[in-house]
Amino acid sequence: MGDSRYAITGRTDVDGLGDAMRPFTFRYKDPRFEPRSEPNGAPYAGTMAQSLEEHPLGAQIVKDTPEGKKLEGAPLMSALAAMAGRHHDRLNDHEEVLGQHSALHEETQNRLKAMEQVIAKMKGRR
Repeated sequence: MGDSRYAITGRTDVDGLGDAMRPFTFRYKDPRFEPRSEPNGAPYAGTMAQSLEEHPLGAQIVKDTPEGKKLEGAPLMSALAAMAGRHHDRLNDHEEVLGQHSALHEETQNRLKAMEQVIAKMKGRR
């Protein structure tokens, strides 16, 4: 399972990374800097490198260039994959809690029905 190129140093907390990825719509001031083969001055949707730079993983994701700050593709994809894994873990946790609440709800409904039957029998004895 290991890869000799790196050592796992522990689990990372990527929860705050999503907060740093505030979405924006923007245009490049100079279309030459657009990340496409044929720049056209159209708006882009994305996040700002300056926002990600604030996160502890920002140093790996953001690169200073002569043209300004840019996002590094591979480290960004790695961080996004970690976020997806963390979201999956959280979803599983929420589903487990939801299952527990559903079981409690069913148990409460069954007890309520039993109590209603007892009350109905008691009323019938009067």
